[in-house]
Amino acid sequence: MPESAKNSSAAVKYVDSEDEPQYSLCCSMRMAIAVVAFFGFFNLYALRVNLSVALVCMVNYTAFETREGASGVGAQTMNLTQQELRCGGLEEQKLMDGEFVWDKTIQGFVLSSFFWGYIVTQLPGGWMAERYGGKRVFFYGMVLTSVATLLTHAAAERSWILLVFLRVLQGLGEGVVFPAMHALWSHWAPPLERSILVGFSYAGAQVGNVVTLPIAGVLCQYGFAGGWPSIFYIFGRRVISEINRNTSATKQKLFY
Repeated sequence: MPESAKNSSAAVKYVDSEDEPQYSLCCSMRMAIAVVAFFGFFNLYALRVNLSVALVCMVNYTAFETREGASGVGAQTMNLTQQELRCGGLEEQKLMDGEFVWDKTIQGFVLSSFFWGYIVTQLPGGWMAERYGGKRVFFYGMVLTSVATLLTHAAAERSWILLVFLRVLQGLGEGVVFPAMHALWSHWAPPLERSILVGFSYAGAQVGNVVTLPIAGVLCQYGFAGGWPSIFYIFGRRVISEINRNTSATKQKLFY
């Protein structure tokens, strides 16, 4: 065997039936992609579940229960004004509760509206990822979700309908992320490493749940701007910063 052939066979180890070279996963570019994807899904779920905690601090349950008990009609709680709160002696309790008098129907719309948009972009997200590239679809989906999160406080102050609209936009943005990552790994993950890379990437979603829920609770009680608004400002701003930090890496040419 020629000397060059021996050196080549020593440098590259071929898999039995795949006829593809096997390179070390440690410190490789595909491992770097998996780490970025891990934190991407961490941020994805942080933006998804933060409202579940914030809503507890946003709604004035004391005013809701008082009006409902007095009138027997829960729908009338939507018309409770700030003046009525003060006249009813609920101003002090309002500081401990939330500022929005939303009945259970409105709360249901607010919480479920995210998934109205989320279910719509599943198939289009996969198509766009194959046509325009998974990293671009992932990027723009996260940008849309982050911007909508930063606007949540202003939208809630004006109308619960506007808040529902923003949550639908968040769902549209997050709905393309999973299909985009599937498309990305279909091109970058070697067959024998797909389970490791995909599993590690998607683990960020569950870690995001575990970390975000207690932090959101603390911010709801002690955060700035009245507590609950800080949840959306901090998480939304953090994701924007993460996107800016990783933009330079996504522009580089990736190799195995």
